[in-house]
Amino acid sequence: MNGGNRKFILINSKNVHMLDYIQNADNITDEYGKDVEEYRNYIKNGDVEILYYIENTVIVGFVILKTNNKLFFERILNVNEYYIHYVGINPLYRGKKLCRLLIREIINTHKNINTFILDDASEYNIDGISPACMCYIKEFNDNQFKAYEYHKNVMIDTDTCKLTSRKHSAKIRFVKI
Repeated sequence: MNGGNRKFILINSKNVHMLDYIQNADNITDEYGKDVEEYRNYIKNGDVEILYYIENTVIVGFVILKTNNKLFFERILNVNEYYIHYVGINPLYRGKKLCRLLIREIINTHKNINTFILDDASEYNIDGISPACMCYIKEFNDNQFKAYEYHKNVMIDTDTCKLTSRKHSAKIRFVKI
């Protein structure tokens, strides 16, 4: 990451104490992304990780990853699968391609993970396109992953992100090639 006072903080079972830092830090002035207390025990158990992106004193975005989803998901994940539960971009920072930055950091910090799964239930813009869906598919494709419909073995591309191409919500599986 280049320039400015920017940093990523990955909170997992090895550093769950960093959650206190995020929640209580006086130097993080925005409340966006601090309300994650419900995940503390899951983080301790190794079932959840949270990646924060902070610029200066503001939480600009965060990703909640579920690593063991027997409590959250319709099936238990394999050892090389992570479920991207939530990608949040602070409303004041949307439209700046930060979703791609967060996804890229997730891929770079989890090189041993071969499959990421997510539900895209994002909103469509005025042109009938889901910017979040475009972000996920483009960034994963750029990092040697292919996107598939979750319950089928059908490869998908950015055309799938158009309102006329699919339902509002779709489960997507990204597999390393």
